[in-house]
Amino acid sequence: MPSFMGWNYTRHRQAPRRRQAYRRTDHNTANSPLFRLPAELLAMVTKNLEDEDDRLALGYTCARFFYSDALKDTISDKEARFRALCMLELRREPWHGERQYCCRGCLAVHGSAAFFSIDLLKDPSERHCRMTVKCINLGIHGIFSFADIKKFVSQERGGRDTNWFTKIFSSPKVTLEFSLPIFPQGADVTPEGFNSLFKIIDYVLCPHMRAKKYVKSYLYCRKPGIEPRPGWIEPAVKCYICNTVVTLGDLPSSTPGNDGRVWLAINVSRPIGRLYSPLEQEWLNQSFSVMAGYIDWHNKIKVEWCRDYWRENPTAYVGWQWEKCLQGHRAQHQHSQTTSSIIFSETASKSNWHIMTWSDVANSVFNGINAVNGIIARWQEWRAQSLEEEERVAEGERQLLRERTEAAARDNALNVRERQATILQQQLEQRECNISQREAECRRLLATAAQSVRTANRLEESAEQAYIYLQQEVRQRRGERGRR
Repeated sequence: MPSFMGWNYTRHRQAPRRRQAYRRTDHNTANSPLFRLPAELLAMVTKNLEDEDDRLALGYTCARFFYSDALKDTISDKEARFRALCMLELRREPWHGERQYCCRGCLAVHGSAAFFSIDLLKDPSERHCRMTVKCINLGIHGIFSFADIKKFVSQERGGRDTNWFTKIFSSPKVTLEFSLPIFPQGADVTPEGFNSLFKIIDYVLCPHMRAKKYVKSYLYCRKPGIEPRPGWIEPAVKCYICNTVVTLGDLPSSTPGNDGRVWLAINVSRPIGRLYSPLEQEWLNQSFSVMAGYIDWHNKIKVEWCRDYWRENPTAYVGWQWEKCLQGHRAQHQHSQTTSSIIFSETASKSNWHIMTWSDVANSVFNGINAVNGIIARWQEWRAQSLEEEERVAEGERQLLRERTEAAARDNALNVRERQATILQQQLEQRECNISQREAECRRLLATAAQSVRTANRLEESAEQAYIYLQQEVRQRRGERGRR
């Protein structure tokens, strides 16, 4: 019984659809000359359509054209089909069931739950779902989506090569690691200079943490490429919102842009969860707290300045002289700029540090000020260009909105006129039908009248003949009476 009921229910649901398909096919066959064309002629028609959008529109008119061999190449192209889906969405026709929205990342349509509310207001050709929206920023390494990270993870677990900044631990959870350079081997940087250097570069490490505020208080007091000695520290800073862990370490000389030297760098480890869904709290904590484009621009500018500065000044002095800095440490940080978490080793060799004159210090400070002014000038120039670009984009959006509004008004007016023309045409056809009926009635009445006239003429002729016959009969009888 259950199988019979299930089969009967399926048949009951499918039968109306078949009938509707048959009705549409019969209607197209009866009213569309293009639908009745053979496949060869249809192929010739499609070859004359130069615009691909025209061929798409023709393919979406009915099932016969959609599955025809003449339009197979056009319909099978994902980009072309996505443009067709965008055109169908812009027509704003009524949907059966849940409304579907186009996704540029997947080249498909999803329900409204697959998008953020702000993305539903975007143009269909620019909208991305939660899986493909670029939402997690890895500093100078780019902006990635949930689908991109899952692809990298699957490549790593499959044994194939992947990007160098992704590292998958044995745990099912995924952690992304990348490094940001600070200064190269051979540079003369004191702990106080290290502190001042972070005020300039100030990397953005995660959506909630910046280097200037958090990392500068945890100084890593050794040179790149030198083994740490007892008493030196290698602390880690952790973000208590997204659990990002920041440490300091060596960046190998083989790294692109290092000019063959070992660099001291910030190592950033960002846990992003198990990648089950883009709605996981760990993923959201790492992705949607700040503007992604600002992070990308900021870190790229800082890294570029840092590498250019140390390339031009390979042994530059940053900070106080070593003896003064050491005296300041022994005096329990009598200088207010030195933080409480700095730990020095008195057994550290002075040969690792270079003592310079105050003139050299002044020149170095002057060079640093010039570099900072250059950064500020470049930032102001970039900001002005960004504002101009935003203004152009906003003006373009306003113009597009006006054009769409005008197009919608024109479409509404055209639809009203088409309906009025249809009504007038129906009235005209009805009047023509009435006139035809009246003409037929008139012709019938005229035929009846002509028949009546002919009958009357025959009757008149018969009456005349009868009258002549009677006159003859009367004269004959009168003649007979006279002879008698």
